[in-house]
Amino acid sequence: MNATLSAAFDAQMQMGEVHVSAGRPEEAYACFERAHVLGQWHLKAHLRAHLGLLRVGWRSRDSREIWGQCLRLAAALVATPVGWLPALYARISLPNCLARWFSIPSARTLRAELWVQRMRTLVVMIFRSKKPKAK
Repeated sequence: MNATLSAAFDAQMQMGEVHVSAGRPEEAYACFERAHVLGQWHLKAHLRAHLGLLRVGWRSRDSREIWGQCLRLAAALVATPVGWLPALYARISLPNCLARWFSIPSARTLRAELWVQRMRTLVVMIFRSKKPKAK
């Protein structure tokens, strides 16, 4: 992971931890989701993001989120090293009942949200790289 991406990932994880400690699960979840988008191509970062999301579920006592994140952690452990990310490729479409059970809207919605997050990240990274350097 390059330095810029690593710094952005770490910042989101730290903000998520602050929100968890302060008892703000919605804000924490959003930070960990952003960290997930940034780190999902790297095994350690991908697992850290899912552990953060699991913590939010645990603190919220949300059994669906806990089970969903446990399954996602196991899947990430196997799928990330080989470069297979279901949210990007969606080779198997989840039926609506399974999507509700794991508290995800649908594969199509996940792909769209992932694309939007990646575009936002790209815009931010481009904007930051074009700032004039201080003399």
